[in-house]
Amino acid sequence: VRFDGTDMRVFSPRPDDPTAFGGRTIEALLEDSQGTIWIGTFLRGLWRLDPEHGGFTHVDLAADRDPGATLHVRDISEDAEGRLWIGTHLGLVSLDRDGAIRWHDAAIPADSPTRTIDINSTMADRQGRVWCGTEGQGLFVYRPATGSVTHYGHDPTRPGSLANNVVRDIIEDAQGRIWLATDHGLGLWQEATGGFANYLPAPGSHNAEDNLCVRL
Repeated sequence: VRFDGTDMRVFSPRPDDPTAFGGRTIEALLEDSQGTIWIGTFLRGLWRLDPEHGGFTHVDLAADRDPGATLHVRDISEDAEGRLWIGTHLGLVSLDRDGAIRWHDAAIPADSPTRTIDINSTMADRQGRVWCGTEGQGLFVYRPATGSVTHYGHDPTRPGSLANNVVRDIIEDAQGRIWLATDHGLGLWQEATGGFANYLPAPGSHNAEDNLCVRL
């Protein structure tokens, strides 16, 4: 749905129109620095809306990886160079302004038991790092320039570890601090210690909804 301040327009699939939007369940929305609207969907992948002409184009991120695969796009972010970082249920993929698509398998540590990351959220920070919050696999911080990756997970025996291994959103604030929304409260990355300051539910709270941070 698009609201222009006065009216609402609904975009829905139309089999007879190749420029119509082809998804029904939307997981992510981003307006990039050039004014293009990107839409991530459940099982229908990534779509691009041309704001000038109003038509939609499907971007087949899996064409060279798994042709015909249904792709769940959960989050989209943009870095300082205009590159999109896209979190999917199959891992991390980037899309350059010239249309080049690249899957970043290096973002998965070699000792990962699954060799895939089910990504909920992505965020490219000012230092060029790409932060990836996952659905149960913790937090991965990827450095595209070097190909290195650091994994952070919840450890109940270590104070200052990640509050929960489900990370739903990540932002960088105006002071350059990294905040994380998890399934057990809010986390603040501590650059000096390599740990987290966790803001948890009040003691005695047993309601799961009191613990859950969804968006920042």
